[in-house]
Amino acid sequence: MSAHRYWRIYIEAPANYMQIAEIQLRESDGGADQTGSGTATASGYWSDTWLPSKAVDDDTGTAWHSANDVLPHWWAYDFGSGVTKDILQITIDPWAAQLGRAPTLFTLEYSDDGTSWVKAWIWNTTWPNANQQVFTIPGPGIYISKANLYVVIQEITFTEQDDGTSSGGLVVGGTDQAYRIKVDPAPDGGLVVGGTDAAPQTTISVDPPSSGGLVVGGSDSAQWSNPWSVAVKGGTYRIGGGAIYTLANTLYFEGLGDIAAIVKLAVPPATPGQFRYDILVIGIDGAIHVVAGAEAATPVMPATTASHVLVKHILRYYGQTRIAQSDIGRNYTAPVVTRVDVSASDDELAWAELTSTLTVNVYDQYGSLYRSNVVINAAFLTGNGTLAPMAASTATGTTTFLYTRGGADPGDKSPIIKFSVATGAAGTVLITLLDAAGNVMT
Repeated sequence: MSAHRYWRIYIEAPANYMQIAEIQLRESDGGADQTGSGTATASGYWSDTWLPSKAVDDDTGTAWHSANDVLPHWWAYDFGSGVTKDILQITIDPWAAQLGRAPTLFTLEYSDDGTSWVKAWIWNTTWPNANQQVFTIPGPGIYISKANLYVVIQEITFTEQDDGTSSGGLVVGGTDQAYRIKVDPAPDGGLVVGGTDAAPQTTISVDPPSSGGLVVGGSDSAQWSNPWSVAVKGGTYRIGGGAIYTLANTLYFEGLGDIAAIVKLAVPPATPGQFRYDILVIGIDGAIHVVAGAEAATPVMPATTASHVLVKHILRYYGQTRIAQSDIGRNYTAPVVTRVDVSASDDELAWAELTSTLTVNVYDQYGSLYRSNVVINAAFLTGNGTLAPMAASTATGTTTFLYTRGGADPGDKSPIIKFSVATGAAGTVLITLLDAAGNVMT
């Protein structure tokens, strides 16, 4: 990828209004958000309460709201004259009260003039909850050295595109000119893979049929469809000061290049609050093995198998949805509250509607509900009304508050309420109050 001044998220589904609480644009996996001094624009916005800039104000209690429910929608960011960024990862926080208005099919695009746009990558996702999702453009991988061996997390995403030139085919990759899977004529019970129409092609059996995914190759390649697979890049290693052995690269994957092996790990802990270390070890036979530690509230690193050398350890935890690059070599730290999410049962109260139940969820650094006792304090940043209680404790990671409007016109003002914990983590919620004529009360 390369650096550009303009970046935008071009949204093609769902067929609905669009509400996004927060967007981050990053230049590396887990890197710092690059937004801040630039200008956010969009295909439209509902009102001054829902400006495009609300998606980059570091406040999940505000959001960008599209002007209508007509597709496509887009949200763009201009880093400013003379400033270019090489965006490789984005994060999206949905509007918690309206998950059906979060983007499910969207493209990250870039431009140098704000007029002509080039596709960088496309994603298709779902929003089962209000948690932030991270979307990374597959790249050459990040390698972590250990005795000249390297571990890289799988970040290959197969994306279906059609640029109008793939007659009877399917385009897979990041651009319209990317690798093409030829399916004309379609083989019985399989899939034909090739470069150009005239190139040699190989039939890959898909039996039983793959549901919602694409299976490529045999046992090694198929493991890439598993979120618990990591790749090991070859090199040399020594065990106990003895002879030097070589692990050869015998596999090839777009985006990773030549690698030695794909290693499938077991699923993460299924019990809340449980952790585990998995380690990769290699012996003189060149075989890479997984040694899983015991699951515990405080995990203990398993011992390296005799006559083997440790390649890398991987932290596993409850709620883990895939092995992220940051999980490789990650050391356990005790859970602390790092995120507070707030949702309203009704975030727009008509004149006859008096109350809204606010649900507050607190999460730790592993993305799980924080299950130790924590006190949540509430405060009105703007607006008015009453909230009961103004502080509450929870040991389950979730609790509720009841907001009640005053019922005065004039007098009522739409509130923004902040909920915070002792670690400094906080979340906000906006409740829009309408008068008898349907106008917003501010």
